[in-house]
Amino acid sequence: MKKIIFIILDKFANWELAYLSAALGEKQLGTEQYTVLYASTDKEVKTSIGNLKALPDLSIWEIPEDISALVFIGAEGS
Repeated sequence: MKKIIFIILDKFANWELAYLSAALGEKQLGTEQYTVLYASTDKEVKTSIGNLKALPDLSIWEIPEDISALVFIGAEGS
């Protein structure tokens, strides 16, 4: 499984990750070889600009070296 890590912060722009994260890991799209994980500065719940709440899988210090991609999601004030 290839790992894609999305970096999210408080007040992240949830629409920036919506399409890409939904498409990754889908057999119908031929992307089933990918797994999506979310990372942040800590493992506390992050709230998007649109009030979507997300619990990161990893802290940024726990990101493994063998990832396939690192995607930075915009956030208000960042």
